[in-house]
Parts: sequence; C-alpha cells; structure tokens
Amino acid sequence: MGTTRLLFARAVLVRGDFQRGSEYEKSLVAIMAGEGSLAHWNPMDTTLPRPGATPYNSFGANNAEHVWNYASAHDGVEATILTMMQANMTPWVELLRRPRLNALQLCEGFAHCPWGGVGDTLPLRLAEQWRTDWLAYVHERRSLVAGYGPWTYTRRGKPRR
Repeated sequence: MGTTRLLFARAVLVRGDFQRGSEYEKSLVAIMAGEGSLAHWNPMDTTLPRPGATPYNSFGANNAEHVWNYASAHDGVEATILTMMQANMTPWVELLRRPRLNALQLCEGFAHCPWGGVGDTLPLRLAEQWRTDWLAYVHERRSLVAGYGPWTYTRRGKPRR
C-alpha cells in the first residue's frame, strides 16, 4: 500500500522529536526524492538492518552492504530515525532540532553529512525548485513510498492506536 513522502517525513519528524513544519517536511521530501528509492518503507535508502528486513540492493566490498526493504512502516520510520541519530549525523540532526530554519538551510546541512555524500547539492536544488510548487509536488504519484501493509501513522505523524 505505501504512503506519501510527506506523511513519511512527518512521522520521522514527530517520532524523532525534531522541529515540525513545512520547511522541515520539504527538506526530508527533497532528500527522499534525491535518493529516488523504491525500497519498501525506506525512502531515504537507510542501510540499518532490522529484524524481518530483506535486501533491496547491495553495494560495497563484495556487495556486503545493503539498502533494506523494511517489513513495516514502523520499522522503516524507526530505522530512519536510528540512522539519523548516529554520531556522524549529529550536525544535521542538530539543525533539524533548531526552530525557524528553511528547507535550503536544512538540505545544505544534509549535504555536509556522510549520508548525503559530502557536497551533494541535489537536495538543495530540489528544495529550491519546490519552493513555488510544493503543494503540487506532494500530490504527485512520484512522491509515493513503497511498502506492503498498512500505514500505521496519522496524517500528523503520530502512531495510530
């Protein structure tokens, strides 16, 4: 069934206790679009293994590293947050916790962390492009996050009870 990148971004922001708002959502959606992933419940192509996950693709020495298909929406959101909480992501995570930043500032911070590939400006360009057509982008088919099973979060990013 899957969900949209926007709803996935909201769940990550809420569950990760980050700032909320359209600029923060836009930055995460820009990163997801930059990744272009079809991995199930893993639009940011995280490589953190979780129980029940299966390899989406392999890379690195002897193809020993994997981007994962996660078994559930919850696993994907939690794996994304756990990846973000790694020590090498601290400068970017600190930005996500600061109020009143715009998507370009947030994407610039991402471009300087290892996940983004140091100097990767694609999320910056995407965030700038979407400054004017953000609402149209949110509803486009390409903004889907693949996944089997139900989306287990509300529209506000909180887990369903």
